[in-house]
Amino acid sequence: MGIAIQCRFFNAASKKNLHYNRGIALLGCLIGNSSKMKTTFTAILSIFCLATSTIQAQPSKPSANIGFIYPLSSNGAYAVGATNHFSANVIAGVSKNEMSFCVAGIANYISDTGSGAIIAGIINITGKYATGLQAAGMMNLSPKASDGLIAAGMMNIAGKHKGLMAAGLGNIATSEVEGMQAAGFINIAPYATVQAAGFVNIAKGRDTNLNIGFARSTKKAKTQIAGYLNIADEVDGIQIAGLMNIAKKVRGVQLAGLINIADSSDCPIGFVNIIKQGEKSIGLNFEETGTNMVAFRSGGKKLYGIVGIGANFRPYNALFATQFGLGANMHVTRYFRFKTEATVTTLNGVGGIRYVNSSIRFMPAVKIGRVEAFAGPGLSSIYNNRGAGYDLTNGGFLSVSSRNYAHTLYIGFMAGIQVHL
Repeated sequence: MGIAIQCRFFNAASKKNLHYNRGIALLGCLIGNSSKMKTTFTAILSIFCLATSTIQAQPSKPSANIGFIYPLSSNGAYAVGATNHFSANVIAGVSKNEMSFCVAGIANYISDTGSGAIIAGIINITGKYATGLQAAGMMNLSPKASDGLIAAGMMNIAGKHKGLMAAGLGNIATSEVEGMQAAGFINIAPYATVQAAGFVNIAKGRDTNLNIGFARSTKKAKTQIAGYLNIADEVDGIQIAGLMNIAKKVRGVQLAGLINIADSSDCPIGFVNIIKQGEKSIGLNFEETGTNMVAFRSGGKKLYGIVGIGANFRPYNALFATQFGLGANMHVTRYFRFKTEATVTTLNGVGGIRYVNSSIRFMPAVKIGRVEAFAGPGLSSIYNNRGAGYDLTNGGFLSVSSRNYAHTLYIGFMAGIQVHL
């Protein structure tokens, strides 16, 4: 009887083992009245009950876990509810909380919170909150919230994140990113302080301060930088794209390798600028080299782009001409302004590119209604890869030539007339 009472004392915290303890007590009674046997049995039973109580308390206490794959680990079946300071698994580990360091050859699954360093060969999954470092060969998944550095060879998926998300392929955040998303291909977030991607950035929602990528889309941006395309409703800063910028309202600068499109943008820098509240004109240019151009000028009230085609009708060999450039208007009155233009004109004959004429011109202009006339001097440089570039001018103040090329620097002149569309 004394043995049964002692067993219940050691297991009072566990009602589930009540029947099991009664069985042990009955076994003790059957042993007999030998005092030696009673003493031995009591000691063994005490150690067993204490060990049972310790194991049952294990999930709620920080511990270490070493294993192969769940449940083949030191925490065994209790791993799902365990809180660990250190965890190492050959294949995969399962736990409730990781407090300092966790590593697995393939995967880590943490149902609640992971903090410190969480490292896996393939994937890390954290159910509620992750802070510190998450590093995975393929993917990190923190669907609710994370803080710190998330780095994956392929993809990071998070809810709200503060810090850096870095992935070889893409980053996806279902809530805001207070920090930076950096990916080889794509970044997606409702809001991100900085996005940098090799191809696409998408930030649909709140303002985006800085967005860098190949093609990107946002509602409102401070700075957009893309290798190919930028799209925004509003830009209060700068858009930079290798090919095209598209926006509605721009307070700042649009810089594109080819085309800028906007409802309003006073400072677009591109060869073609389709600005709804800007200027577009087509006209004729006459240059000192005898090259005649049909040119299209388009842009805002201050900056504009120039594209043109034409010809130089030389006596022995007519040359086809193309022109690209940028210009700036300095308004004086409603009818009078100064135009400053930097252009590059190429002239091509039967043998390919023969001349390249680079010029900077300063020209007064008079505009009456839709018609504008302009004329003025400029500094020009002609390069010819066949050694005859000097014959398009009447000489220059600097000329360098050889059998293979000629380079002439001179003061030129251009006049033109254009009609505003």
